[in-house]
Amino acid sequence: MKPVKFPFIFFAGFILIFNAENIYPQTSDSVNSYDFRDAEKLFGEQKWKEAADAFGYLAEKNIYNGYYWGNYGYCLYSLKEYNKAIECFKKAIDAGFAVSGNMYNIACCYSILNKPSESILWLNKAADYKLNNVEATVINDDDFNTIRNTELFKTMVLPSPDMFKNRTEGWKTDIRFFKKRMEQTHFNLFANITKEEWNNMTESLIDNVDGLHDSQIITELYKMTSKAGDGHTTIFPPLKGRIAMTVLPLTFWLFEDGLYITSASPEYKNLAGKKVIKIGNKPVPEVLEKMKDVVSRDNDFWLKRTSMKFLCYTDVLYGLGISKKNDEAEITFDDGQNITVKGIPFTNDFLHLKIEAPGYSVSRDTSKTPLYLKDIYNLYWFQYIPEQKMVYMQYNAVQEKKDEPLQDFVNKVFDFVNKNDADYFVLDIRFNNGGNSFLNKILVHGIIKCDKINQKGKFFTIIGRNTFSAAMNLTGDIERETNVIFAGEPTGSKPNFVGETNIISLPYSRLRVSCSSRYWQNYLSDDYRKWIAPQLGVKYFYDDYKNGIDPAMNEIIKFINK
Repeated sequence: MKPVKFPFIFFAGFILIFNAENIYPQTSDSVNSYDFRDAEKLFGEQKWKEAADAFGYLAEKNIYNGYYWGNYGYCLYSLKEYNKAIECFKKAIDAGFAVSGNMYNIACCYSILNKPSESILWLNKAADYKLNNVEATVINDDDFNTIRNTELFKTMVLPSPDMFKNRTEGWKTDIRFFKKRMEQTHFNLFANITKEEWNNMTESLIDNVDGLHDSQIITELYKMTSKAGDGHTTIFPPLKGRIAMTVLPLTFWLFEDGLYITSASPEYKNLAGKKVIKIGNKPVPEVLEKMKDVVSRDNDFWLKRTSMKFLCYTDVLYGLGISKKNDEAEITFDDGQNITVKGIPFTNDFLHLKIEAPGYSVSRDTSKTPLYLKDIYNLYWFQYIPEQKMVYMQYNAVQEKKDEPLQDFVNKVFDFVNKNDADYFVLDIRFNNGGNSFLNKILVHGIIKCDKINQKGKFFTIIGRNTFSAAMNLTGDIERETNVIFAGEPTGSKPNFVGETNIISLPYSRLRVSCSSRYWQNYLSDDYRKWIAPQLGVKYFYDDYKNGIDPAMNEIIKFINK
């Protein structure tokens, strides 16, 4: 357990009733009087003895506060008083505070004490309580060095590479590990698939490993993650290693009038703007239908968005029987041209591609670039439109810039609104697929406090198929707390949804599986909407994109002018 990993300083504690037995009886006569500011200051300075005294005092005075017990335990851990730390962590768990983190801390203590059975028991408990990124955390934590080489650890926690005698055994180990950890990690795996169907898919894949190409095995795992029924449970293509995947250096976009290539790498620049009618041996409608088997989604609009990425995954195209090879794809266009496009190594940039890829050739008229395509990879920016007395802000990820914190940016935006002739405000989150939901309050509070634009008919938000995850939570916050009018397409997720990127690392293939472990409820539990739909709905056609027209902004301006 490292400092800053699972200490609980600056967290908000939960206050619940539990067994109030004191571990280390203290009285105000025997120690100095502290408040939580003293304790947090000492903790931040890593003065563990003094911090332990302070948090011990607070825990005695506030026996229902798991925050104090957790930090008291962490101080004792840092002082190498592991048995006493364990008892404090258990008190925090009894209070319902940071349960998975405190269970993990107990596992660390037992490992240091060279008690592998107890350590592994608590590690599994932490995993059952949806501890994030268990494998990566354990791999990088020196606290487990004491028990890492035991057979029990290799069998129950992380299979060791020396267990993989060959490819067959490696993949079978991965599939069994995948099954176990998915069942352990997902918020409610069997809400969308029966245990019998899940078990049958697993056993069938294990039985057929020898006869399947790596790409086909990966595709079958994609099919299993899609059965979870939410958009966050999926697989991130590996960037390197024995099964590094390749992608087509193109971006596809599904318009109302068909599937088009919106941008292409320099080698294939002549393909930008072409309408696709076949991929491999199948027509586009059949290809898109097959995408339903592998694309995880919350609704059909996220399917429409994410299918565009999967059309570039050459391994998946091969695994679905669409392409003949796993590193290329044959594409047929409506002008009769037929081109074989070679895959290139996958990079993290492909996970975040929007309608166009940076540095790629585009087919649209770049002299008429509309605001919504002006700077789609900039996290946040704004521009004044004097003709409409409007401030336009594009927010492309719920993240912060290193050189401009979100709070500073939001202050600047609304300071401009209040000091200038700005009657209307447009927030564009159509390309925002998430990030850190806890940042949302910064923007939402800024909107609420700005009476000048927080009025019906003055504040608009553009949403769409790519509005997802933390941006979906933002959409819900805006809908509930402001006087917004939405424009664009329905969102790519639901108002209430299962989400979270909780990574399961498969030991043999090194595939990184994202498994949703959290339920985000923005509305009443009986809100069954599949998306948030705009009041000003639009459709996107290729000619609009090509000619620099933004149907969503046009609809807003038309509404204002009425």
